[in-house]
Amino acid sequence: PELLDALKDQVQRRNEARLKLLMAAVKTHQELSDELQRTFVQNKQLSPHEQTLLRRARLGIGGCHLDDERFAEALEIFRELQTNHRRTLEGLYASRFICYVMYKMPLQDMPKAKADRIKEQAKESVRQAAEDLKGMPADHEIFRGTGAWQREDWLRWVDEAQRQLATPPRDDSKVPKF
Repeated sequence: PELLDALKDQVQRRNEARLKLLMAAVKTHQELSDELQRTFVQNKQLSPHEQTLLRRARLGIGGCHLDDERFAEALEIFRELQTNHRRTLEGLYASRFICYVMYKMPLQDMPKAKADRIKEQAKESVRQAAEDLKGMPADHEIFRGTGAWQREDWLRWVDEAQRQLATPPRDDSKVPKF
């Protein structure tokens, strides 16, 4: 019992520390996003570098929400990012994250209409990514960085994501719960 209590206490402390770090990361990304938004309002434009920083700050915020299993918040941020920043690396990553959020969400525990809506959002996200990729040349700047996925890599991901999204979810109701 004492060892179990000590372990539970340690797990709780680590979870609290993890949450504190995630919230600090959200705050930092949000401050950067807010500062860049103010710059945009003042100057009516952002440099290409500032635009990239703003998109990545938003991606970071969504990632933190995802790590904290705040799926609805993460999904909203990734959808906004992809919708408003088509044909960017961050827009493509947002689509991947949208699919990942959908896979991580407990869809089987929510009303069918809501689960279907989330799956449709993921399908639409992948459709938009495919549309963007097909309209981009293979030598587009987002495919040129060191270690960057090439256009063909992204198209393979789109094909796989579309195949997975077309597959009916597995019925876990007959699987024993441990």
